[in-house]
Amino acid sequence: MPDFEHIGWAQYENIFDLMALESYVEMLCEGVPRLIEQECARIWENVDRNDEHAEHIAQDAESYVRSGEATRFLTGSALIILCSTYETVVTRTADRMFDKLGASNSKRFDKFRGKDKNGDKLYFAENARQYFKETFGFELHPSDSETWNRLEALFAIRNAFAHTQGKVEGTKKNTRDVLKRLRYLGLRVETWGIHVSIELVVAAHARVAGLLHDLEKRAGAAIEGRPKVPTDQEGAS
Repeated sequence: MPDFEHIGWAQYENIFDLMALESYVEMLCEGVPRLIEQECARIWENVDRNDEHAEHIAQDAESYVRSGEATRFLTGSALIILCSTYETVVTRTADRMFDKLGASNSKRFDKFRGKDKNGDKLYFAENARQYFKETFGFELHPSDSETWNRLEALFAIRNAFAHTQGKVEGTKKNTRDVLKRLRYLGLRVETWGIHVSIELVVAAHARVAGLLHDLEKRAGAAIEGRPKVPTDQEGAS
């Protein structure tokens, strides 16, 4: 457990938000398979096995439940919560560094609007990346393309669930372009929308939690004036 006597309120909140997120994912992993089995048992509970029509309806219903369509809002919601926690922790860290390190020539993070090379608005993680670099000379996360490609993918899937019920069509063009690219890379997209498996949620949580713990460690070192703490990637090289 962390040493709560020697940390600030923002760090305290970050720690407990990440603990709550971990518990949420664990409950989802345990709960969704159980809910599927319970629902399938309920479907067949009063079916007359001598009635072919009734059996056919029950088989279709069970197939619907097991396909992931019935549970995609549970797993999709997990990605919404995951991105929300990411945004909250990054924003708190930016504010803490701004207050402690001083940045008189810069804006606070909530006022910062970064642009890409075409002058278009950046999504949250890239906007934060630009802010931390310009304001503190600080890398938000490891600079490898895999880290940033996966964050972009996570936010694109989150946007689809937040705005179009997990469907690709109807999302904004930049989100739609990312989702279509992911489809070619193996993301399962059905006519009813994006299939978010438990395995995808677990993997996304592990990656995001790792990035946030690493950010908290390095931000704390910068604030306390200790030597620069390398990113996890730099430490491994």
